[in-house]
Amino acid sequence: MKKILVLLFLVLLTTGCQASYDIEIGDYNIKEKITINVPNNLDNNSKATIIDFIESEAYPLLGEQKDDIFYDIFLEDIQGGQQYTLNYTYKNNEIKNSKVLNQCFQNAYVDETNDYYMFSMTGKFYCLNKNKKIDITVKTANEMHDHNATEHNLMNTYKWEINEENKDDVDIKFVVIKNNTQHKEIKKATSLFVNLLFTLGLSLIVLGGIYIGIKLMRFSDDYIK
Repeated sequence: MKKILVLLFLVLLTTGCQASYDIEIGDYNIKEKITINVPNNLDNNSKATIIDFIESEAYPLLGEQKDDIFYDIFLEDIQGGQQYTLNYTYKNNEIKNSKVLNQCFQNAYVDETNDYYMFSMTGKFYCLNKNKKIDITVKTANEMHDHNATEHNLMNTYKWEINEENKDDVDIKFVVIKNNTQHKEIKKATSLFVNLLFTLGLSLIVLGGIYIGIKLMRFSDDYIK
């Protein structure tokens, strides 16, 4: 049986759990993180089911569908419960295989070129949990060329909120410029060329000043004589 995404699972079986979804975009990979807080007062059956499901994401059974994505799982005790963090790093264009994108959004489009990542998630959102709100956070040290985030700050963090009011008409779009090695080398070479021109120009000015100074001294000596 095809496994259900963690966030979608929360809709059906849990009460009081909080979940967040974060992606961090670099030049050559995209890191995905799902955080789930499980309170101590959650009933034992629901808690056991959640834990079993989370562990199945990290330790797949033989015979499950080929090339599936399985997360690295981290467990931490927090006030009032436990926090599970599920991490996965996608290389190149693998983000298209994200369970969150494919199972939570009605329309998910990702395009990658040598120069940029383009994301568009629109339509219905199927994974709203019992808290009736999900925060989508995108972090990147690269240039955010365009976005429609409802909130962003100087720490290169961009946020969207999905709630009861907009869950049937989600609109998340952004374009991230890749600062790949080729661009960095071109920029480095350009800076070096500019510095050489500046140094050469400064040297010519200094030499020109010395030459004019010598000419003036000779002219003054001839005039006095």
